[in-house]
Amino acid sequence: MYQHGWFQLAFDRELSPGLTGVAFANRRLMIVKTDDDVAVYDATCPHRGAHLVSCGRLDGNSVICGFHGNRIALGDGEGSNLWVNRYPSRVHNGVVWVGLAEDNAVDLLSALERLDQGQTFVPGFELEANTSVEIVIENGFDASHFPSVHGLSVEPKFTTSTGPDGELSVDGVFEFGRSHWNQDQSTLAPVRVNYHGSAYSPGVFIASLSGEPPFNYSIITTATPMAGAHICKVRVTLVLPNGSKDEPPDQHFVDSLLAASRDGLLKDRAIWNELDLGLQCQHTAQDHAAIKFHEFCARFRSTDAGG
Repeated sequence: MYQHGWFQLAFDRELSPGLTGVAFANRRLMIVKTDDDVAVYDATCPHRGAHLVSCGRLDGNSVICGFHGNRIALGDGEGSNLWVNRYPSRVHNGVVWVGLAEDNAVDLLSALERLDQGQTFVPGFELEANTSVEIVIENGFDASHFPSVHGLSVEPKFTTSTGPDGELSVDGVFEFGRSHWNQDQSTLAPVRVNYHGSAYSPGVFIASLSGEPPFNYSIITTATPMAGAHICKVRVTLVLPNGSKDEPPDQHFVDSLLAASRDGLLKDRAIWNELDLGLQCQHTAQDHAAIKFHEFCARFRSTDAGG
């Protein structure tokens, strides 16, 4: 399983003060929310393996384990014989992120800070899929699936590159049919939109569209492995530009975009849930960007972030 990289654990709205248990594949984690901080720790008691969320209680900078009453320190264990590890974490515009190591290979946090400028983050929705996180994020690199699954009239031609924060980026052009949202209603010609997507880990993808309004926004799609084989949680957050007077985005458009995003993911999920994940794939030339993405994922499994 992955040793490096940033992943989404939750939306902030899911958290209550105190302890919240979450799973990251075979890791049992807990989010500790206080008035001053949100932090992520291992949730397994180092003494005898109890789940500290299900049987423990928060007491200052420790959790009292309900199995044997031991005080389990949160953090480096200074002054205590029993402690749980803390993971790098950040709550950013309603999204709870965790880094699996101090050196997380790709700088997601800088990318999020750049998106902050003049834009509004809208935490959206979540759904479960019976597939791997790589399959979910690979979607952004899979040019051929956009016409077949999502109805684009022309298959985009993708190029890949490495971005400034170490991310794997993909670029192309999408053609959309016109709708009432488009600014120019004097023509029926398709709308050509620049597409730029970036993977910041095997479970984080930011897609940005730029062109004729309303196609000027980003969508953050994350996939987090859950307990159990090939089950993941998929979450979507919108990032939309503020208005000319810094007013928030139009709520009707937000609702429509969330609905369209959910519909698109449900179409994808219908295929993901039935994929043969053990197949030795016979790739074609059109798969070159998806192949690059899977090569990118390999570094996150290594114990050396650069390897």
